[in-house]
This record gives sequence, structure tokens and C-alpha cells, in this order.
Amino acid sequence: MSIEISGKTRLIALFGDPVSHSKSPAMQNASFRALGLDYVYLAFRVPAGCAEEAVRSARTLGMPGFNVTMPLKQEVMGCLDGLDLSAELCGAVNTVVNKEGFLTGYNTDAAGAVYAVRKMGVDIPAAKAVILGLGGAGKAVFAGLASAGCRSFTLAIRDPEKAGEPGSRAYEHAAFAEKMRSRFAGLCCRIIDINDPGAVGPAIREADLLINATNLGMGKNEGISPVKDSSCFHSGLNVMDAVYDPAETEFLRSARAAGVKNAVNGLDMLLGQGIEAFRLFTGEEMPPDTARQALGL
Repeated sequence: MSIEISGKTRLIALFGDPVSHSKSPAMQNASFRALGLDYVYLAFRVPAGCAEEAVRSARTLGMPGFNVTMPLKQEVMGCLDGLDLSAELCGAVNTVVNKEGFLTGYNTDAAGAVYAVRKMGVDIPAAKAVILGLGGAGKAVFAGLASAGCRSFTLAIRDPEKAGEPGSRAYEHAAFAEKMRSRFAGLCCRIIDINDPGAVGPAIREADLLINATNLGMGKNEGISPVKDSSCFHSGLNVMDAVYDPAETEFLRSARAAGVKNAVNGLDMLLGQGIEAFRLFTGEEMPPDTARQALGL
């Protein structure tokens, strides 16, 4: 069914830069129509440094909620009234809910990662996972899988030798890994250099779950894979790329060419986080078949 925009229609937004490629408006709006909900979902380009203005606009317009994507997922945290445990754990926000003027930040990317990995048929508690990159997406994947019972992680990051230097990205990543160890009993994780094939290759050979959480493969990095030597891929490996545009990255192509049968892009992760965000925004369950069709799944 179709919904006409009226004076009562409620606006939910996506803030970030870039956003023109996002499939969230198609997924969310198709779900609103399917359930007859009087909402509309629109994407707005909001560059880094402008999170405060975007949040102020959401308050002023009385939006029931909004999503944020890069580069605002951390910047927006200081503009909110409260944080859910999911956001505190991941150190980033991608969903904000407005309850009578009180804005609470959530991270539904973690739930999206779990949704996608389960859909691949992976036994998460038994998995040996390798995560490439520990930025916003990597932290969400790490936190989600750990919350779902995974206890064996190898984290591939840049410049791990700088982990002892306060202020460096490696130091931040090592601190996050330590926080996760203290939060989840029995969790084992090691950090390796993502640019060292001698470390990455053996880790992948021993793993049964490999996730690319870097931006390699998209935008200006299209055609680049974070794994330089595809000989480490094997038929027992489950591979997911958090990138979904383009749908087929060099990372996925090389994995499939090497015999990996279960290799998927990030659309199911996008769907999973959208399902959780939709529930937070509306109190309703997103119709998964409608959402999957809107995403082209």
C-alpha cells in the first residue's frame, strides 16, 4: 500500500557524508508502507564537524529518531542525553531514539553483524574469527560476535607496534580489545599487522570466519582487497565483507576464486541493523521479506 505525505507524517533521517549511496531509505520506506505507518525516511548529507547542528535540527523538528553513519558515529555521542549499552560497548552510535525530548544513542550495527553471520549458517560460539580493521564497523562486529558467544578473535590492524603509544590508532584499538577481554569472560584475542601477509595468511588459514571491516573495496578504494595473498583462503572459510556498494568487491571475488563457497557482502548486515533500528523507532517489527526485496536480496 502507498502512504501519502500529510501534516501528520513523521520524519526519520539519516545523517552522514556521503549518504547518496545509502540503501536505508529504500528499506525503511518500503517497510513503513507495508505496515501502513505514517513515517518517511530521508537521507541528509551532514559532514564531519556538524553533528551538533544535525542533532539540534532533530530536536527542533521533533523527529522520533534518526540514524547516523560515517563520519558522525563517534562525534554524535557527545550531543546526546544518554547511551544504550550497545553504544557504550562499541564506542559509537548509529541509531538515536527521541523519547519526549530525551535522545538515546544505540549501536545496531552489532546486532546487524550477528544477524548476517547467523544467516551464513556460522556457529558463532564455536567460531574462530578474523576481523580485518577495527574502526567503527570492526568494533561493532567484534562487540556483536562477542556478545553472541564468540571467544576466539584475531584482529588485523595497522601499525600494531604503536599500541604502546598513547594517542595512536593502534593504542586505541589495543585499549578496545582489552575492554572487551574484561567484559567477556574467556575471550581470547590477538592483534596482528593487517599489512603483514606473514601474519594475516596463517591467521586466515586457521580461521573459519573472516570479516572485512575496512573501507577497502568501496569508493576511492574500489578494486582493492585487504588480503594481498589469496592463497590463504580455503573452502572451510566463511567470508563476509561489510562493504555492500559495490555488491561484488575484489575481496569477495578473490575469496570465491580461491574456492570459498560462503562469501557474502554487507547487505545482510545492513538489513539486520535496519531491523533493529526500525523496532527502536516504531515499536513494530520490520517485515523482513519487504526489506530484503527493497535491498535487492
